[in-house]
Amino acid sequence: MLEQAKDASDYTPDKGYHIKGLLTGESGSGKTTGTMSLPGKKLLIDLDGRAESVAGFPDLRILKILEPNAKKPTAWEELNEVLNDLWEVKDECEESKDPFPYTSIIIDGLTMAGRYAMNWVMEKAITNDGKKLSRGPGGSPSQPHYQPQMTMFAKTVLGFIPLPCHIVFTSHLDLYQDKQLGTLKYYPKVIGNTRTEVSNWFNETYECVREEGSNGVEYQWNTVGIGRTGFIKSSLNALGKYWDDPIVVDFDKEPVGFQKLLDIRFKKGGK
Repeated sequence: MLEQAKDASDYTPDKGYHIKGLLTGESGSGKTTGTMSLPGKKLLIDLDGRAESVAGFPDLRILKILEPNAKKPTAWEELNEVLNDLWEVKDECEESKDPFPYTSIIIDGLTMAGRYAMNWVMEKAITNDGKKLSRGPGGSPSQPHYQPQMTMFAKTVLGFIPLPCHIVFTSHLDLYQDKQLGTLKYYPKVIGNTRTEVSNWFNETYECVREEGSNGVEYQWNTVGIGRTGFIKSSLNALGKYWDDPIVVDFDKEPVGFQKLLDIRFKKGGK
């Protein structure tokens, strides 16, 4: 295996480079619309019911997976069925030498995926002796629900990431208090200890911000983590060499968003 290592000077990440990203931020901060700046033919897996915001975008297919009744959980199974279908398509493409049908896949959103996983665990998970896990007060999740939920959640999210295309999830933010250290930090809004590791699954993790000023509304991406948003990072912008934060995301001016950053990184060579 060692003979397969390459000199860094010969490594060309622009050839076949795929963004594996997470866009976080408050509702209305432009997360879903921002994913439309990914290149090529796109598949949007809508878990949040927000697909109307991108209706009419070119080269886009939309697949809705919603769960109107948490007591009849189907969304988690449907999401994993889609994941299995995509891997079958990948294998078929490799065998036939055909290109993968999507340049970019968006899963909107990560937070709801975690809820769907918990819905499934609460209704269908059983103990080793075949009994359903006991719920907490008011039918809430009890401690035994969390470990299987986090395990399933991580397995599915990590199952999307190796697909041969750009993969971007969206997520809400949650303010978390560390009672021992007395600190407040933002993390992607997911269940349990997964919040502290989920950003490490991606090479690009950005915060989407909507600013209102004298010139109207401006959308921005923060790609460098500081203070309470220390989980944010960008492998594309190594050591801040290629662009300065924040990135203004002007949806009326091309290139925009991800395409702009890819152009800066691989075509223009930096600032």
